[in-house]
Amino acid sequence: CLKIVDKRQRLVPLTMNHSQHVVQEHIDRLEAAGKPIRIVELKARQTGLSTDAEGRIFHRCHMRDNRHGLVVAHVEPSARKIFRMSRIFYENLPEKVKLPKRYFTKGLIEFETTGSALQVVVANKMGGRAFTAPYIHFSEAAFYPNLKEVIAGAMQAVPDHADTIVIFESTPFGHNEFYDLWKDAKAGEHAFRPLFVPWFDEPT
Repeated sequence: CLKIVDKRQRLVPLTMNHSQHVVQEHIDRLEAAGKPIRIVELKARQTGLSTDAEGRIFHRCHMRDNRHGLVVAHVEPSARKIFRMSRIFYENLPEKVKLPKRYFTKGLIEFETTGSALQVVVANKMGGRAFTAPYIHFSEAAFYPNLKEVIAGAMQAVPDHADTIVIFESTPFGHNEFYDLWKDAKAGEHAFRPLFVPWFDEPT
């Protein structure tokens, strides 16, 4: 039921591409093991992984009660672009499944009947504030000026149970805090699973 604007500027159903299926396989394994979804995605551009994470979080917030999804962007234009994606998701839902909205601001959708909400913020405006959010998507995390501070603030508010999602996704940007996060995930030093999606694996 979710629609996106594709690369040819057409409104089309969100149908998984190869890279998104790779993410789904990882998530299926984690859910089958009863584990929370914790993924670090090192990606090429234009592989659809930002769209994938946004669609997953929107879907869960729209379909479940009392959930809060948080999307953290690296800069304001990206935050606007990501939130526009959520706006397109909502506005093009079939009427039979579209929930009435309580708020629909520049960066927040809150559903009236379920108490669930989806919010988009910018990393450098987030600081160390903690959000109660079982679903978090950190977009282009390698470009955050304060990644460790953002992680410390946000992760405190994510419950440690199976119905939670935390996804860090980014294109690479040198040896920085995201590089450290990726390296530690590869070494198995925390709960996040590393997922590498290079451009040459994506048929499109």
